[in-house]
Amino acid sequence: GVTKYTKSLAADVQSADLYAKGYVVSVTEMDTSGTYGNATYLISDYIDGATGSFQVYRGFGLNGEKFNKADAKRIKAGDEVIIKGKVVNYKGNTPQFAQGSTIVSLNGQTK
Repeated sequence: GVTKYTKSLAADVQSADLYAKGYVVSVTEMDTSGTYGNATYLISDYIDGATGSFQVYRGFGLNGEKFNKADAKRIKAGDEVIIKGKVVNYKGNTPQFAQGSTIVSLNGQTK
């Protein structure tokens, strides 16, 4: 899966764009009022998040939408997402989606 692939990358080298599907386990941070409009959250293959969680670092919402837009579709635990972005093995020990990924499907919705 995406974790195994990302761990195989050299430290701090970003991949080409790829897609990963999972469930949101928890949202660590979401900029809803500031400038960036992004969120850091964990996804997993399993809705209970018991195994294989993978961090999405400062990613954007559906189709690149900023979470600080008034009508933005916000993410929460249990949401099913498909994410497009680059992955990186940050400092050689933290596999994650690099900053700037986007959600291309949120609970089956693409627009």
